[in-house]
Amino acid sequence: MKSKGCRIVLIGFMGSGKTTVGKLLARKLNMSFFDIDDMIREAAGESIGDIFRYRGEAVFRELEKQSAVKASTFENCVIATGGGTLTNAESAKTLKSCGIAVYLHCSADTVYLRTENDGVDRPLLNGTNKKQLIGALLKSREETYKTYCDIVEENDDITAEECADNIIKDLRQINIL
Repeated sequence: MKSKGCRIVLIGFMGSGKTTVGKLLARKLNMSFFDIDDMIREAAGESIGDIFRYRGEAVFRELEKQSAVKASTFENCVIATGGGTLTNAESAKTLKSCGIAVYLHCSADTVYLRTENDGVDRPLLNGTNKKQLIGALLKSREETYKTYCDIVEENDDITAEECADNIIKDLRQINIL
């Protein structure tokens, strides 16, 4: 690593592979791994679905913002954000300023296939037409992801291992590693 305090921040829509790729990337680079969704669950003592159901999205976003601030202080790590973390401008600025942001880009079709039966409680996808919800949410967030990223990594038709390797190559090309 060029810097002891290096942080790689993975951004992107739910189901884009941030957690899976992030764990592999951290292992390959001998870095720590932090998942903002896990930090929220730990801080709240309840599932993300329960936070949304019983306390509301505003409370969830506040917990998410607090977790983003905390994660931004960790050094030599890979941070996986939640799919909506960057919808809060303060969280987005905090994470952008603390490290290199890698956007894991996936199509709505890929996200649908990955989330269809993954067993993860995704409160924003609770509805009658999950595919339509994914398309609309992804479209509404795409510009934000592009605005805050330093690197875009296409993650539709490759394995998590290939994606992690591609990120390492990209980071070497821009002299981060």
